Amino acid sequence: MAMAVVGCRCLQRGGPRDGRILLATVHILSLICQALSEEPRFAEPIPNVTVALGQDASLPCVVEHLGTYMVTWIRLDRREILAINTLVITRMPRILVSYDNQKTWLLHVASVQQEDRGYYMCQVNSDPIISQVGYLQVVENLPSPTLPSSSSDSEKAVTKRDNKRKSPEKGRGRKNGVGDAGAAASSGAATPTPGHSSVLSTVVRWPMPHIVVAGVVVAFCGSLSGGQ
Repeated sequence: MAMAVVGCRCLQRGGPRDGRILLATVHILSLICQALSEEPRFAEPIPNVTVALGQDASLPCVVEHLGTYMVTWIRLDRREILAINTLVITRMPRILVSYDNQKTWLLHVASVQQEDRGYYMCQVNSDPIISQVGYLQVVENLPSPTLPSSSSDSEKAVTKRDNKRKSPEKGRGRKNGVGDAGAAASSGAATPTPGHSSVLSTVVRWPMPHIVVAGVVVAFCGSLSGGQ
């Protein structure tokens, strides 16, 4: 606020140019102070990583507004400091830390072994100290994805089964020389022949009381035709 007042006085005394320069300087200084006053924080958690035995693994630690603070990687279950920033402390040659010059610190573990399974901590030496933990899981072999069979193959298989079920019925009918009429005759149905009444053909299937009634009907029809 005091700098702004001084800038206004410069506008009155020294002209608009000197005032604009001073106000720009004040704005830059305020941005710098704001950046320095922001404490570091984690932009995202460390993911749990699963890797096959013998493969390489990487655990990211994303820190914003790190400033002059340092990032330390710690093997939590062993309480062992692995690296500070990109400087490797541990004697394990398979450990490496890289930095993308922005905000991501990557802990690399080459040729992962079963002994590498465990919790890894990323810590920033701010006040108060902040930290977060990720887990490295080591498996013998990662499961391979199974591809589902195509719909066309399943449809072909179903069609093939249906054809196999239907073919024996058709084959038996052709072998015996019996068509639809033969099947009807074997089931008791009579086939009409030229010159005979369809009424008589149905009498064959009727029980005895119906035969008498049918005979009366035929006799009555015959008398009518004779009278004509």
